[in-house]
Amino acid sequence: IILLEDYQEIIEKNTPEIAINYLNELKEKLALSYELAKKTEIVKWKKLKYTRPSNKKFDYNTGHYVLTDHPKLKKGLSHGLAHK
Repeated sequence: IILLEDYQEIIEKNTPEIAINYLNELKEKLALSYELAKKTEIVKWKKLKYTRPSNKKFDYNTGHYVLTDHPKLKKGLSHGLAHK
């Protein structure tokens, strides 16, 4: 009975040294790219956390202008501004 571990040894014995070195280099580069992606993702979330808080609430009062999708326009007002 030949186990899977035996196949791994056979494959390693028949693989040239150059190919093994190349595969090891690729594995190292892949691990490095994952670490770099993780660091950039963390930095991006930290910047987003400080520049745009998710729980920020606005107090709109009567008379403030707000952007609406379908504003009821009066004469002289632009399309993007309408009374709340």
